Amino acid sequence: MHFPLEEQIEFLKSVAILTKGTVVFSQSLSTPYQRTRRRVKKLLHNAGPAAYPITEDDVKQMLDGACLPDVTRFRLGRLTSDAMFLGAAPTSPRPLTLPHNSIRPG
Repeated sequence: MHFPLEEQIEFLKSVAILTKGTVVFSQSLSTPYQRTRRRVKKLLHNAGPAAYPITEDDVKQMLDGACLPDVTRFRLGRLTSDAMFLGAAPTSPRPLTLPHNSIRPG
C-alpha cells in the first residue's frame, strides 16, 4: 500500500468490519533481495515501487491489528516482482464500530 503501516492497519480494520467475506489485498514485500532489486531499478531510473513495502513481521502486525487471520498468500514472480496478494477472512462476526475518522456506511 502507499501509506504508513499504522494507517494500513486502520484501513484494513475498517474494511474487515464492513465486509462479511474474505478480504483480499496486495502488498509490496520487503526482503533483502527485493531491497537490492529496488536499488538497481532506481539506478536504472525505472518506475518506483510502493512507498511503504512491508516485511513479514509487518504483515503479522498488520493482520493482528486488524483482527484477521493469515489465511492465504500468493507471490507473483518472486524473482521479478515484490507483489504479494493476501487473503484473510474474519473468523467471527464483528460489531460495526469504525474508527472515529472513518467514512460511515449508508
